[in-house]
Amino acid sequence: LVGDGKFHGDPHAGNLMVDGSKSIEDAVIRDRRELSSQGLVVAVVTLDKETGREIAPVELISRGFVYMKESDDLMAEAAQAVAPEIQRFEAEDKANYGNIKAAVKSKLKSFFKSRTKRTPLIIPIVIEGETYDRDLG
Repeated sequence: LVGDGKFHGDPHAGNLMVDGSKSIEDAVIRDRRELSSQGLVVAVVTLDKETGREIAPVELISRGFVYMKESDDLMAEAAQAVAPEIQRFEAEDKANYGNIKAAVKSKLKSFFKSRTKRTPLIIPIVIEGETYDRDLG
């Protein structure tokens, strides 16, 4: 800026930084826009490490998709909808956890699309646990 109030030459504004990175790919921006408009649902599936049976109800966690406190019924129905998908794989080997994740993801995607007209990013997580028998007598 010179005395006449006009810019002469290119002003230097410094580097553009997004999340600490100087360069950002178009794909990253596109993914972030999609996440901001569609949201995210994490499906936590807990299976017995010996039998492969479900030992806890599917837990669904939503971020940017639906407000959890107002969507209890929707999320409960979604968890019930994936239960048969998980049961199909009870006798399968642990190596097939990828198949369980794919089935859960597919079922939730179609369920949410039909109920909300939105398709959140769905991240299925399979956790192995143990079933304990307690002898209280």
